[in-house]
Amino acid sequence: MRKFSPIFLTAAIPFLLSTASFAQAPPGGMPTDLTAKHQDHCTDLYARESGRLAFLAAKLNLTDQQRPVFAKWQQAKLETSARERDACLKVSPKPGQPPTLLERDSMDESMMSIKIQGLQSNRPALQALYETLTPAQKSILDRPGKKGGHQHDSHKMKHPMMGSDTTTGAAMSGR
Repeated sequence: MRKFSPIFLTAAIPFLLSTASFAQAPPGGMPTDLTAKHQDHCTDLYARESGRLAFLAAKLNLTDQQRPVFAKWQQAKLETSARERDACLKVSPKPGQPPTLLERDSMDESMMSIKIQGLQSNRPALQALYETLTPAQKSILDRPGKKGGHQHDSHKMKHPMMGSDTTTGAAMSGR
């Protein structure tokens, strides 16, 4: 019988245990706890928006006169983000079962409706802020994407837990 060194055994045991845990994963690579991942995604929506707005405030280097106007717009944006988070949390996947196409479509519709309402209700505060900015500050706010003001590519959003393109509800493929 062959003898193994204690060092080899010490290194091999964690490897063997970790491969056993991989063997227990459900077929198709489906995450085991979609509900927890979905809840994390929902709460991250608000956290990211809060951080993005704090970054933007620092980047704009606001004057004392601009700070209260920015704070009003920031509050409006965060209220919209909180509504998005709350709507997202209300629709939680069933344990061990991914949402159906109809469920994903309904969630997409709900989130887009909240986004549209938010854009409409936030516009007066944004307009007031924009009018107080210098041309250099406006150029920062006007940048498209995550660093600037609005992110206009929302039609390309993907929901990580639902695996769908939010515009069509089609399941993501290898595209």
